[in-house]
Amino acid sequence: MMRFQPVIPKTKHRQGTALRVAIIGGAGLFLFAVLFFRLWSLQVVTGDEYLAEATENRTREVRVRPPRGRILDRDGNVLVDNRTSMALQLDPIEVPDPSPARRKLFKSVAGLLDRKLEWVQNRYAKEVEDNPPAPLSPWPTT
Repeated sequence: MMRFQPVIPKTKHRQGTALRVAIIGGAGLFLFAVLFFRLWSLQVVTGDEYLAEATENRTREVRVRPPRGRILDRDGNVLVDNRTSMALQLDPIEVPDPSPARRKLFKSVAGLLDRKLEWVQNRYAKEVEDNPPAPLSPWPTT
């Protein structure tokens, strides 16, 4: 009696495939570890420095020059002249919640504007009610 053996196709098995997969996987793991370490150092090690820089960068003072000078008539008489005026803005986010600190802030603002404390409190409440999300509009000091 004859036995028949099943025909098994011969596969071309490359000998270095497992080695290549291991090297690529190791390189990927190494790059991920480098990236993770860098992100960790940015957040944990130097995070306070970047937070301080971001806080300082939030507000800046910009001086704006007037667009023109005096307006004169044909005889050289001054029709319109420049004058300096000051403006005060309060950012509701920076104003403390109702507390002695808020009262102290409003007292100093009242002193700057030469107004009563109640006027400052009422004006602040009105401005916050009229314009809730944005900083308050400038208050002319003259």
